Amino acid sequence: MFKYVELCVELKKGRLCKDGLMQYRNACLLVNVQSLEEVVTRYLRLATERAEKAQEEFGSTLDSGVDLDAAFTPEALLMKAYQTDAENEATEKETVTPWFKFLWDTYRNLLDILRNNNKLEALYAKVVKDAFKFCLKHKRTTEFRRVCDLLRTHLNNMIKYKDMRDRPDLTLPETQSLYMDCLLYTSPSPRDLSTSRMPSSA
Repeated sequence: MFKYVELCVELKKGRLCKDGLMQYRNACLLVNVQSLEEVVTRYLRLATERAEKAQEEFGSTLDSGVDLDAAFTPEALLMKAYQTDAENEATEKETVTPWFKFLWDTYRNLLDILRNNNKLEALYAKVVKDAFKFCLKHKRTTEFRRVCDLLRTHLNNMIKYKDMRDRPDLTLPETQSLYMDCLLYTSPSPRDLSTSRMPSSA
């Protein structure tokens, strides 16, 4: 499975990696959750390293105005098709942004894979914290808000669908501590990103 995620990162196949991890998660839930944790950690580390490596090659920071959910428009791709060979040399936008878009997709995919499962709640909390670290480090205001929206949706669904299989028990101190830790972890974010705290489910 390590080789699988390595190839997916190398080829920027985020959707393919998500599909494979969904199947691997289902298998690991029965026998070996730790194996899934190791694969997820490797996947996230590789995606992070590739994004940071691309950034280092240009020696600049990611443009905070770039929407990582819509990095390239059809119009931009059409314009590129008409550029000369000299103009087609790698640029910061064409090299750095796609890797950060891939990394952002990695966070979103992992949160979707790990959500609302009592066997994976610790790993879910870890990825949540890493996602907020990403937003803080790169001043990603829009992505910070989207992570908040994802967490709110996951929490609301967990409260709404109480008969959900393997649903985390919110009455357990351990589970409450994990969720509170995620909330408290974002406390410096409003100052650094000029945005609001993660909205509550109330």
